Amino acid sequence: MDIKDVEAFFFEASLNTYLGEPGTRKGETISISHLPQAKCWEYSNGLFLYRDIYYVSSWGKGEKTGGQTVIWFANVPVWIMQYRGQYPDRAISLLRWALLINMKSKTFKGGRGPDECTVSGSGLIYRNATTRNEFTDFEGREEIVEGELVIGEHSYAGLSLL
Repeated sequence: MDIKDVEAFFFEASLNTYLGEPGTRKGETISISHLPQAKCWEYSNGLFLYRDIYYVSSWGKGEKTGGQTVIWFANVPVWIMQYRGQYPDRAISLLRWALLINMKSKTFKGGRGPDECTVSGSGLIYRNATTRNEFTDFEGREEIVEGELVIGEHSYAGLSLL
């Protein structure tokens, strides 16, 4: 197992959890009793395990979220990404579309979407900028804008633990 195997599993797991189509994805949502209010996507294949644990709060303006995605190999954590921010409900379909573009093409851009994309007629634009962009060490910020107004954003960072 090397870092390329971990990266390949990241794309596979992403498409089998949150970004997967209902009925075709192989991952599942699970509850973790000692983490109240946590939401968790889990997917495994062989010795690899992927868990995306996050929290959503509707307090204040928009949906605030924070969480982390961890990949284990043989019960040892080998990769981690942490994220935080907020998106209103009306931005979620564009966010999912943007993430799906890079996951399907196996393009790593901070584990998020492309530099920029939009859905025709939505009036929304997704943008993603990294300050570091290696699968082994990355950091950046994504946002969705409407006109000149940022209506949602996430900051993220992660690294290999190998």
